[in-house]
Amino acid sequence: MIDNEYPLNDPRFAPPREDNINALVAEVEKLRAERDHFREAWAAAQVRLDCGVDAANAVREDRAALIRWLGLPPQTYLDGYLLIGPIERGEHRREGDK
Repeated sequence: MIDNEYPLNDPRFAPPREDNINALVAEVEKLRAERDHFREAWAAAQVRLDCGVDAANAVREDRAALIRWLGLPPQTYLDGYLLIGPIERGEHRREGDK
């Protein structure tokens, strides 16, 4: 008989109670908050990685420029050192650029 196979008072077939629904809604909200927190943390980590890559590229470019400069003949070093003072004082600029 159908009534014996699926009794109406069996808790497996009872409609969900309101406190169960509220608990499920709270759990869903908690999981959404965790998901949003994870997304924000992931985005922040990506920004830090991008900044780190940019900094590493800048260091590589500076290193390459230094290596090129060190490869120049010694007279070029002397010329560069002699220009440091006038450059600091702004004397290397033309009159209209000051």
